[in-house]
Amino acid sequence: MASEMDTNFLALNESDRAFLLARLSYISRSSDSRFGKFLYRSKAHFLITCVVACEREGVDFETIFRKYNKQISLFSRSTVQSILNSGVLENFYVKIENSNDRRRKNYFLSPSSVLNFQKDIENLRKSLSL
Repeated sequence: MASEMDTNFLALNESDRAFLLARLSYISRSSDSRFGKFLYRSKAHFLITCVVACEREGVDFETIFRKYNKQISLFSRSTVQSILNSGVLENFYVKIENSNDRRRKNYFLSPSSVLNFQKDIENLRKSLSL
């Protein structure tokens, strides 16, 4: 009969261990850069940055909150606003007036953030292709 310690053990093969070590190494390297520190500050930072990065025409606060937070409440309005504001202050996002509605501001990744995000994606692909 297996002891309780045996059932609490995760058995990993060499491939699984290599994958986890590569992922851990990737995350620690990514968090060393200024961009990585912002991107991985919280799950909400990562998700909102991905939304901003994927919207070619930019995305406004209300769209982020209503469209991407609709099915399951991932973050509050104040969290979204705080991340967008800090992203602009730290030059990760660019805020531009919406041409259709001057009250709305569209958010885009800054040019340096685009380059950093592209590098981050390339590094992730490398670390996952074992």
